[in-house]
Amino acid sequence: QAPNVPQLDDPSQSGRLETLYHASQAISQSLDMEAIYLATYQAVGQIMANEAFAIALLDEPHQAVEALYLLDGGVRQPGMVLPVTTGLFQRVLETGQPVLIHTPDDWADGLTHFGDSAHVQSAAVVPMRVGERIFGLLSTPAYRPHAFQADDLPLLTTVANQAAAAIHNARLFEATERQARDLDILVKAQSAATASLDRADILNVVAAQLAQALNGTSAYVVEVSDALATTVAEYYSPEASAAERVSDLHTHYPSSFFTRAQQAMTQGVTVTVNVTDDDSVTRAAERDHLRQFGCQTELVVPLVRQGRALGYVELWESRHVRVFSTDELRLAQTLAGRAAV
Repeated sequence: QAPNVPQLDDPSQSGRLETLYHASQAISQSLDMEAIYLATYQAVGQIMANEAFAIALLDEPHQAVEALYLLDGGVRQPGMVLPVTTGLFQRVLETGQPVLIHTPDDWADGLTHFGDSAHVQSAAVVPMRVGERIFGLLSTPAYRPHAFQADDLPLLTTVANQAAAAIHNARLFEATERQARDLDILVKAQSAATASLDRADILNVVAAQLAQALNGTSAYVVEVSDALATTVAEYYSPEASAAERVSDLHTHYPSSFFTRAQQAMTQGVTVTVNVTDDDSVTRAAERDHLRQFGCQTELVVPLVRQGRALGYVELWESRHVRVFSTDELRLAQTLAGRAAV
């Protein structure tokens, strides 16, 4: 639960600017994403209403918006991934302009918002920019009408852009650290493959390194033969859910059940499955299978040797729905290649 943020006693613009200046320092002083999110929430709460709050970042390669930091009534909510065509996201991304909602009557048809729909009365929404590029969206709905005025938008935009710059810098820092870590992992994977003649050992190392490199909660190597999919290696991180920790080793499944995995093998591409997918993307039975073991997002990478699909590697994320970056997908494919030996 996020801490309560006191509202200003001094509503004057000069007082708010001074408060904003001091609050913004905390945003730019950290390279930790969670610290930046919290500092942004606190900064907004010191200058205007924020009964609900959302930071959502644009994922252009997947044409999606990843809502990473959501609060409702001061309580942290699970993140979510939405298409860019969703409500306010599409409007802000298309126009590049802030949106100000005074009363429920101002909500246009199809214009969705974050926060308890029974209580949200007004909202201020602004784009988050890094330079000229729209990086994401910051939204602060309120539970009373007319909570925001036009002069709130420049202040909120300042906070949003400060947060965008800080998040951008934190991502660059993470990317640099990740590249060094990935190189170390690949070197260790190569060493493990050459040091052991035991295929089971190699596959277990690949599963562990995939989960650790991509910060997943568990990973599996699945071989497909004679219409059966068999788990031949598995790894659980310390953050894996209890249901996820139930061993699947040497368990056989009809390979035809996992249609998204078949897609990965047939097309030779990575496939991401979310429990939030609709039926047109992933069958309900497959989503229910993931839910049974607590999985929120599954990444499937085909195992291909000499042009022939042998099976696939799965990475599970049970903490939240997740979008994988291009670099993460590339690393997953490289590590999966170690298993296809």
